Amino acid sequence: MQPNPYSPPQSPLHHDGPPSPARRPVSIWLLLFLLLATTIIFFAGSAKFIWFIASRWADLRDFQALAVGVALRISVAAALLATMLGIFRRRQWGRWLGLLAIASLAAFFMLRPDTTTYANDAESAGGYLGRLVFMPLLFAWWGYAVTFSGKAKRYFSAADAPG
Repeated sequence: MQPNPYSPPQSPLHHDGPPSPARRPVSIWLLLFLLLATTIIFFAGSAKFIWFIASRWADLRDFQALAVGVALRISVAAALLATMLGIFRRRQWGRWLGLLAIASLAAFFMLRPDTTTYANDAESAGGYLGRLVFMPLLFAWWGYAVTFSGKAKRYFSAADAPG
């Protein structure tokens, strides 16, 4: 008897190992690099603050304000590290903390005082348009890519996968 030439080839019904996790999207790589740079800059500033306090320890009068400043720096450092770790390890809460980080960065760029000097009104209008229209749109697009896109959903759905 000859085999049927129109029958599908034999294939295994299951894989030999666990499925490979989804690759990390570019938007998440960008967020991780930005958070890493922010963390490094923040730690450098905190080290400078601690060095300043240590060099003027005898002149300090308000230890309560000092304690609040140190506690604030420790909490920001913990939040930055937790956000990076959560995103890197594909945790759902890391996904939402990443969106919060993008929204915070967008708010910072929109709400900080504009000290740029422009040569004429056309440059001023372009700077205003870029700062208050295009940048928020780019941040919104980035937030969507990190949190709600199909690639991000696949990336964060593999929370139990090694990563």
